[in-house]
Amino acid sequence: MKSIFLKLYLYWSLFIFTVVMLVLLPFMVLPYAIGLKYGSHISYYFMRLWGLHFVFPNGGIRFRVHGREKIKGLKACIYCANHNSFMDTPAAVAAVPRAMKPLGKVEMLKVPIFGFIYRYVVVLVDRQSPESRRRSMIQMQQQIQNGVSILIFPEGSMNVTTEPMQPFFDGAFRIAVDAQCPIVPMVIVGSAARLRAKGSFNLSPGPIDIYLLDPINTAGMKAGQVAALRTQVYDLMLAEYLRRGGKSAKALVPIVT
Repeated sequence: MKSIFLKLYLYWSLFIFTVVMLVLLPFMVLPYAIGLKYGSHISYYFMRLWGLHFVFPNGGIRFRVHGREKIKGLKACIYCANHNSFMDTPAAVAAVPRAMKPLGKVEMLKVPIFGFIYRYVVVLVDRQSPESRRRSMIQMQQQIQNGVSILIFPEGSMNVTTEPMQPFFDGAFRIAVDAQCPIVPMVIVGSAARLRAKGSFNLSPGPIDIYLLDPINTAGMKAGQVAALRTQVYDLMLAEYLRRGGKSAKALVPIVT
C-alpha cells in the first residue's frame, strides 16, 4: 500500500512540476530581453515560485529554513551547499529570497522543455571542457557584479558515497576570493530521504531542513588563501551536517515518510 501511495504521489508531483513549469516559462525567460542585470532578478522571482510549488499546491515537501536572518541585507555572494539529491536546488532557492543563479551541468540541456528554461536560469558548465570552465568562471563573476548571487555545490556531483560529504573543489572559493564577495555555507539535511540521487525513483513527502551559516568575509584574501578557505568552509559544513543528523547516502535506510 505504501509503495502504491509513493508512486501516485510521484506522478502527481511530476504533473504539477510540469504544469507550473509551462505556466511560468515565459516569465522566467522573457525578462532577459531587458538585459542581464535586471532580467536575472525578475526571472529569479518566478523561478522561486516554481521551486516553492512543492509546498503549495503540492503540499508534500516542507522546506524549513534556519538562519535566514544571517543573510538579511547581504548583497551578491557565493552560496556553498552540500549535494545529496535533485531536491537540493529547490531547497536552496526556497532559502534565498534574493536573486541567485546555480552553477549547472550542461547535460541537463538535453531534458525536453526543462532544458530550454535551464539555459537561462543557471550558469552552464561542461566540467570536461577547460574552456567551458573558464567561461563559467567569467560569467559567475559578471553575475556577482550585477548583484546576483551564485549557488555552487562544491562537491561537484551528488554524493552517493559512504561519506557524509565528498571533498570540495576549489572553484567556488577561487571565485569568492577573485570577486572579494562573501561565502555563505548552506547545509541541507533530509533531501536524500525525499528523493534519492540514485536508485529507486520515489518522491517521499516530508521536511527538508536548510541551515544558513554565518557569512565568511573574503575581503583582503589572496589567491594563496583559497585552499585554506575551502578547508574552513568544508569543516564548518561537515560539523553542522553531522550535528543536524545528516547521514551518508549509503547509510540511509529505505525511504520513510
